Amino acid sequence: MKCNNIQRNVNLKLEDKKKQKLKEKGITLIALVVTIILLLILVGVTISQIAGSNGLFHRARQAVEKYKNAAEEEQIQIGMLEQYVSDFSVVGGDEGEDKASVEIKTLTVEGNPKEQTITVKLTIEGQASKIEYSIDNGKIWISDEEIEEEKTEYTHTFKELNLGKSYYVRVKVYDTDGKYVEAISDIVTLSNSITAVESDVLKDKTYLAEDGSVKTGTMPSIGAISEELSAGDTKEIPAGYTSGGKITAKDLASQTPGDATAAQILTGRKAWVGGVQLIGTMQDKTNEVNELKEQLTQEKNKRFSATKIGTSCSRLSYSCTD
Repeated sequence: MKCNNIQRNVNLKLEDKKKQKLKEKGITLIALVVTIILLLILVGVTISQIAGSNGLFHRARQAVEKYKNAAEEEQIQIGMLEQYVSDFSVVGGDEGEDKASVEIKTLTVEGNPKEQTITVKLTIEGQASKIEYSIDNGKIWISDEEIEEEKTEYTHTFKELNLGKSYYVRVKVYDTDGKYVEAISDIVTLSNSITAVESDVLKDKTYLAEDGSVKTGTMPSIGAISEELSAGDTKEIPAGYTSGGKITAKDLASQTPGDATAAQILTGRKAWVGGVQLIGTMQDKTNEVNELKEQLTQEKNKRFSATKIGTSCSRLSYSCTD
C-alpha cells in the first residue's frame, strides 16, 4: 500500500513537470511571435523614415541641391566682389596706363523665365570698337554685334538658360585703341513661377512646366454652354474649358398661366397669375356657410320629429274610435 502511494506521488510530480514544460513552451512561442511582430513594425518604420517621401534619402537629395545652389551663389558673389574691387572700370593694359576713352553709362539685365533668356541692355559714351559679353564669370566671351559710329545703345540676349539658377553678366567695351572698360550686372534669377499642371491646360495645347520641359494639357473642352431653365430646374456643368454661353430662366408669365383675379382669391392669400403676383380680396364666408348649414340641419330635424308625432296621434285616435 505504501509503495502504491509513493508511485502515485511520483506520477503526479511527473505530470506536473510535463504540464509546466508545456506551459513554458507556450509562453516562449507567444513571446517569439510578439517579438517578430515588433521587429516587423520597427523595420517598416525604419524603411519609411529612410525611403519615404520625406525620408532620409529625400532629405539628402534636397541637401545636395541646396549645397549646389549655395556654391553657385557663392561663386557669383566672389566674381562680383572681384569686379567691384577693380572699381567698376578696368584698363586693358598694365597699371598706370591711361584708361579707355569709352565709358559704360548704364547696364541693365532682364530675365524671361518663360523663354529661358536674359537680355542685356547697354548704354555707352564714346566710340567703341568691340563689345564682349560673358554670363559664366568670364570663361567664355561673346561678341555678336557690329559696332556703328555714334551708336550708344546695344543689346544682347543669352538663350537656353536654366530655370531656377542665378546669373550675372560681365560686359567689356573696347575703345579704338584696344583699351576696355568692364562692368558687371546685378544678379538675375530665372525663378520659375509656373504653377500650372496638365489638368489646368487645354487638351493638346503645350506649356512650359516647372522643370523647364514642354508638356501637353489634358483639360477637356466642353464648348459653349447655353440652356433655358424653368423654376426649380438645374443644369449640370462638367469640368473643363468653356468658350462661354448663357444660362437663362424662362419667362415667369409662361410658367404661371391663369385667368383668376384678386376678387376670386381669398383675402390675404397670394397667387401668381400670368407672371403677376396677386393678393386676394375675396371674403372668407366659410363660418357663415357652416352656421347656415347647422341651422338647416336643426330645422330639418325639428320637422322630422313633428311629422312622427302627428302620425302617432292619428293612429291612436283611430284606434280609440274603432
